[in-house]
Amino acid sequence: MSSSKIIKLGFVGFGTVGQSTFIALQRNLCQIKKQIGCELEVVSVAVNDLEKKRDVNLGGVTLTNDPFEVVLDPNVDIVVELIGGTEIARELVSVAIANGKHVVTANKALIAIFGDEILLSAQNEKTLIRFEAAVAGSIPIVKALSESVRGNRIKAVVGIINGTCNFVLSEMATKHVSFASILGEAQRLGYAEADPSFDVMGTDAGHKLAILSAIAFGTKFQFDKIHVEGIQDILLEDIAYAKELGYQVKHLAIAVKTPGGLELRVHPALIPLDHILASVDGVVNGILVDGDLSGPLMLSGAGAGGDATASAVISDIIDVASAIYTGGIKARALRPEKLLDYPITSFTESVSGYYVRVEAKDKPGVLAEISRVLASFNVSIEAIQQKEARDVASAKVPIVILTGRMTERAIREVCEILASSDSIIGGVICYKVEDFQWAN
Repeated sequence: MSSSKIIKLGFVGFGTVGQSTFIALQRNLCQIKKQIGCELEVVSVAVNDLEKKRDVNLGGVTLTNDPFEVVLDPNVDIVVELIGGTEIARELVSVAIANGKHVVTANKALIAIFGDEILLSAQNEKTLIRFEAAVAGSIPIVKALSESVRGNRIKAVVGIINGTCNFVLSEMATKHVSFASILGEAQRLGYAEADPSFDVMGTDAGHKLAILSAIAFGTKFQFDKIHVEGIQDILLEDIAYAKELGYQVKHLAIAVKTPGGLELRVHPALIPLDHILASVDGVVNGILVDGDLSGPLMLSGAGAGGDATASAVISDIIDVASAIYTGGIKARALRPEKLLDYPITSFTESVSGYYVRVEAKDKPGVLAEISRVLASFNVSIEAIQQKEARDVASAKVPIVILTGRMTERAIREVCEILASSDSIIGGVICYKVEDFQWAN
C-alpha cells in the first residue's frame, strides 16, 4: 500500500466539465475518501485565460496557461485531460504517460483515433488510462462492457449516443417543426454547439462507436472504417410518415458481430414505436448491449452536460486513485497486445428493411411500376401507401414503401432505377428500417 495519504490531481482544461468535476470533488470529498482510503487534492489546473473570473474557489491550486506544466509537475499523480481535440491532447497525454502519470480523459476523438497507441504506451509505462467519460456522459457503459459482462460473447451493441441528434429528432417528431428551427432551439438551450456539424453529421457518434466496439469485441480502434451518416437531411414529412407506419426515426450507432466481420455503422433509421430505444427522447442517451449469457441489457441516462460527464470523470479518478493507494494496478479494460485486427464488413452488404419515399406523377400504373422494380430484386413489399398531394394543384403525389430485408447495395440500385424513371419527380428518399433481427 502506498504510504502517501494524499493523491494529487492536475487538470488540463477547466471549462464546463472541468469546473463541474472540481466542484463535485469538493462537495463529495468525505464520501470519496471513504471509498479510496485516502484524500484527493487538486494541486494544478491549466486554463486558457488566467484573468478570467470563475465561480469556483481555487484557493491553494496553482493556475497556469501552459498545460505542459501540469503534466510535468512532479507532484501530480493523475492528469485529468478535459481540453478535447486530438493534436495537443495527444501530445499532452503522451508526455504525461512517459512521465509515469496516470490519465483520466473525456476525450472521445483522442481515444477513437489514437486509442491503440495510447493504451500501448500506458501499458509499457505501467500507468493507467481511463476514459469512461468519453462515451455517453453519466452512463457507465465502458465499465459495464469491460467488467460486468466480460464473461459474455457480445453479439451487438446499438445505441442512441448523441444528445444533440436525439433532441433534434425528438422535437421534430413532437412539435412538427423543421430541422433548422429545432437545431436553433438546441443551440439556444446549450444542447448544440455554435458549429453543430460534429454532432449532426454523425462524427461524434462515430467516435463513441469506435470506443464501444473496441471494448465489446476486443478489437483495435477503427474509427476510420465506420460508415457515418448524420441527420441534417431528414425532413418532417418522413418523420410523420414513419410514425403513421408505426415507426420512429432515431440516429443509431450500431456494432454487430457477423460471420464475415464487424458491422460498424452510424446513421438515421426507423425503429418500431414499441422498441425500448424508441422511448429514449430528448438529450438522453440509451445503449442496448446483447450478450449470449446476459441477453439484451439496456442502459440509459444523461449523455452530456457538466454534471453528467463529471460523474463519469470522478468514477475514473476514484478507480485510478484506489489502484495507486493499494499499490495494485486494476485489470485493464483493454490489453493492447491482445487487440484483434478484426475485419470490418462493407456497409453496402448490411441487410435490413427499408423505408423508401418518392414523389410520383399523378397517373395510373406508378405503383405497379415500383412493385415491378422491387420484384426484380426478389424483395417483398411490406407496405405501400400513396399519400395525398400536398396541394390541390400539385401534379405529383408522395408514395411511401416499406420493403422486406435486402442489402444496402441492392436498395441503392433500386433507388437509382426509380430516380431515372419518367414516373418519378426528383430524388428518392431512403432509410434503413431496423428490426433488430441481428440481436436474435
